Amino acid sequence: WPRTARFSMHFQLDKLLHDASAEAMEAASLSIRITYLGKDLNRHGGDWEELNREAMPVRLFANGVKVHDFIESPSITEVREFSIPLKALQRAAMVECLILTFEPLIAHKTTFRYVPIPIAELWILERNSDTQARL
Repeated sequence: WPRTARFSMHFQLDKLLHDASAEAMEAASLSIRITYLGKDLNRHGGDWEELNREAMPVRLFANGVKVHDFIESPSITEVREFSIPLKALQRAAMVECLILTFEPLIAHKTTFRYVPIPIAELWILERNSDTQARL
């Protein structure tokens, strides 16, 4: 499990944005909306309850640039939104891919009992664009 604790998600820019050129990336305004599962919903019954399962704080990088520092599991499940730094967008333009990497606080201690905060939902939003989905 420790080998898979740090994970990355890859999004091809041509599928994600209306214009994925390097020039457009300079002017792009992207954000990430994440619903981290809170303690209110991250409960387990039976054997899991007896093991006292815990969520480990995580931090997020976009193309190697920190988007947010370590976040603890919230008391109540909530949506958080973070802007993707310009430097991350510039790096994404060079490889034509936005790479989001979630890293737990103590990756080598990841087990069935100590896990990164679960993610219920993730959106990548392009600001100043029409509302047409790019699916």
